Amino acid sequence: MAENRISASLAPADKEAVMQAIALRGYTYRLMERYPEALQDFDRAIELNPKYNWAIALRGYTYRLMERYPEALEDFDRAIELNPKSDWAIAGRGISYLILKQYDKALVDFNRAIDLKSDSNRDVYLYDRALAYLALNEQVKAQTDLALAIKLAKQNYEKDTKDWRNAFNLAIYYLAAQYTQPAKRFYSYVLSQGASFEFIREAIQVLNDFLTIFPNHVQATPIRQLLQSSLNSDKSLDNLYQRLKFPCNTPNPQNHYSFAKSLKAALLGCGRV
Repeated sequence: MAENRISASLAPADKEAVMQAIALRGYTYRLMERYPEALQDFDRAIELNPKYNWAIALRGYTYRLMERYPEALEDFDRAIELNPKSDWAIAGRGISYLILKQYDKALVDFNRAIDLKSDSNRDVYLYDRALAYLALNEQVKAQTDLALAIKLAKQNYEKDTKDWRNAFNLAIYYLAAQYTQPAKRFYSYVLSQGASFEFIREAIQVLNDFLTIFPNHVQATPIRQLLQSSLNSDKSLDNLYQRLKFPCNTPNPQNHYSFAKSLKAALLGCGRV
């Protein structure tokens, strides 16, 4: 590949810039649900550095979205081996176990992720663990975790009412706790405020996971349909990719730095990295 040919002649710091740019482009492809292309970029980044745990974990997430669970687990295992304190990789493996109904393994990972995360930012992992408890019909434990997740997310919401990821998280926590009306209000509120489609698609994926675990949940399906109907097209993200094409036809490291910096800034703007 052109990127790999270029990187072979670069200094280590410049090679790092190329590797990050490729991985970030893969991340963009994943947002666009162009999974084969995302995998190609993650493969390229990992080829440049077989210990690039961030790209390995991202590839694991992509495999999970493609329902290729053995490959997802293999990547998560490797990423966690390289960085045992990567809470999001640990939780990602836990979600894979949860979908596969390997509840004991899922709980081990969620407990570990919760222990690694600071108190104010562990609401997502409390929600994940609550789903495992619900699947095991351990209602008291599930409601305890959901109550704390809701409390933490509400505190974060009071600090920033336009943190759309947090607002969507709060909505799904209410939904899982069977507080249907507050859940609907938060989903409707975020949509009415013009949240970017990246956040909406992420919320849809969370609902997809929820419905994979609880396929007969009555309220989750129409809420997912509501979110899906709010998406017009992938045009804005396509335009993002067109603006930030990888500069593979030039060996100038500054182009790779600029690409990585621009793409990361764009993704940070929507809370993606």
